[in-house]
Amino acid sequence: MRVFLCVLATAVLAGFCTAPAHSGPPKAKLDQKHPNADRLKGMKAAVADIEAGKLKLKSPPLPDPPWHGPYVKLLKKECGVEWEMVTDKFEKLIPKMGGYNDVMRVEIEHRFGYGILGKLEKRAEAEYRKSIEKK
Repeated sequence: MRVFLCVLATAVLAGFCTAPAHSGPPKAKLDQKHPNADRLKGMKAAVADIEAGKLKLKSPPLPDPPWHGPYVKLLKKECGVEWEMVTDKFEKLIPKMGGYNDVMRVEIEHRFGYGILGKLEKRAEAEYRKSIEKK
């Protein structure tokens, strides 16, 4: 029985370790011949913003972690990146915003280094947690 529980626990942990953290935007189907028109609109809008000298990320109006505000301030201060809350119709929002953010993320990481967005988010979270501990 003990061996069975160890094998079961290992299998469960292996499943958690190999599963993706989040699924991200919807993926294209293998037989999809043409790109998603809304996604392309988002990608083109991002290229236009980059050409105009604007760096921006977009998100839907979802609940954010408590360190999101400091993260947005760090993005602006360190990289000049604006944050925009998008409220378009949901069915067009996800592919359009996904295409926009994918292109913009590549440009931001090209300019400021791979992983900069994650590093700034971790920094904002750490600063937030440190400020909570002081209280």
